[in-house]
Amino acid sequence: MQYKNTSAKQPASRNPLLWPFAFNSIWNAPIGSKAKYVDAKIKASLVLSTDVDHFFALNDDDPNRDVIRYGRWRDRSSGTKDFGYDLPLPDELLIPDANEKSRPNNAVAFLMPDGDKLIQFNAAAREKIGGKFYGAQSSSETLTGTGIRGGHGGSGLSSIGGTIRLGALTNDEPIRHALKINL
Repeated sequence: MQYKNTSAKQPASRNPLLWPFAFNSIWNAPIGSKAKYVDAKIKASLVLSTDVDHFFALNDDDPNRDVIRYGRWRDRSSGTKDFGYDLPLPDELLIPDANEKSRPNNAVAFLMPDGDKLIQFNAAAREKIGGKFYGAQSSSETLTGTGIRGGHGGSGLSSIGGTIRLGALTNDEPIRHALKINL
């Protein structure tokens, strides 16, 4: 198989909002020319779907809202246990809850107002304008850090690492980071 030579120049700098984490993070470090590819023996699935990874930059001017541990996988907004801290969330920030027909992971990363700290969740929901935020597996990381820890439930990896970002497939620039896949 022949691959197109994508000899596009490496940018002198990068915007961490579009290309997060350190240059040597698992999401950004090159594999290397001596890598050996091994068949993962992943069997065909009867169902194929996509998950939206949510990424929000928060602002100190927004009202602080309760952060609650999600209730059930199919009814996340039924939770009652408070995480013990608030987040400044804009009233209009909404994330649909799961239901009988749709149970997305709803991984979320909130970029805190300092522009570097990330608070991450999985199984997130916020259905009411100005309401509480529900989620699971809270973890923190930095936008310029390793990008390893995060909110994905199965792996505990970053909620946004490896995500194909808006516009990444419609421009002439190559994607310069590893891609994730949920199995």
